[in-house]
Amino acid sequence: MTTKISFRAQRVDNGFWVYGSYWEDMDGNPYIVSRQGKHYPVVRETLGQFSGVTTAKGKALYAGDTVKVTTDGGEVQGTVVFKDGFFGIEVDGEVVDVLGLIDKAKIKFVK
Repeated sequence: MTTKISFRAQRVDNGFWVYGSYWEDMDGNPYIVSRQGKHYPVVRETLGQFSGVTTAKGKALYAGDTVKVTTDGGEVQGTVVFKDGFFGIEVDGEVVDVLGLIDKAKIKFVK
């Protein structure tokens, strides 16, 4: 199974989310290139890579998303991160779960 490498970020001009490939120009300005080939300047702080994991409801999880995960010890809130070669849930600076190993039904988005 291969994972589609995809990114998302908010557009500079209107704040709408755009999805596609990540690219930087020679000055280091970030862009998302859509499937139609359109280049959108984006806000770097909103840039996130698709983790390859979706919730039980089919919503894609991207680096930077804030989620709640139900564990045996209760519920923890953390951020999806890419660290040390894998995606995980980071809580208080520590990766507490590897994203691909968590039951999808236990992951919920925080608004």
